[in-house]
Amino acid sequence: LDNYFENRLSNVVDSRSQSIVSLNSAFHEDGTVILVKKNTDISGYIEIINLSQNQNNLMNHIRSLIHLEEGAKCNVIDRTLNLESKNNLSFASQVIDITLCKKANLSLMRFIEGNIDNTKISSIHSDIEDSAVLNASSFICSKGDAREEIRVNMNGNNSIADINGLVLG
Repeated sequence: LDNYFENRLSNVVDSRSQSIVSLNSAFHEDGTVILVKKNTDISGYIEIINLSQNQNNLMNHIRSLIHLEEGAKCNVIDRTLNLESKNNLSFASQVIDITLCKKANLSLMRFIEGNIDNTKISSIHSDIEDSAVLNASSFICSKGDAREEIRVNMNGNNSIADINGLVLG
């Protein structure tokens, strides 16, 4: 699995190229890898907190991988918080690469905030196999520029993707 994650972290995750995802692939510095083994049911939530404090103008690229093996279930909360940044510009790209194997179930809730000097671009790429379920909700309040793109590849029968979101920018 080490090679699998290394390949996913170091390559563009979607064959339909996007400049922002390519930029993220080239320059990501931070992120999270979550692997839930076969038939494991994680109770409660896994919470990812991305903190950003820019005292100078900044570009920040975050890349996360979530991989649920067959029959695995979990709930993930992903939060991006900007700490005080007075009159400093920031550009942030965040890519979450999700793989749900057969009969896996993921609930993903994302909360992203920023200030007037921020530009936030967020992408979710997911591959969903037979009878797997993805419930994804995103709430972005950037006060600056914000965009979210979600791509779901339904690779199996009876797969479900329930996508909800609110972007305020």
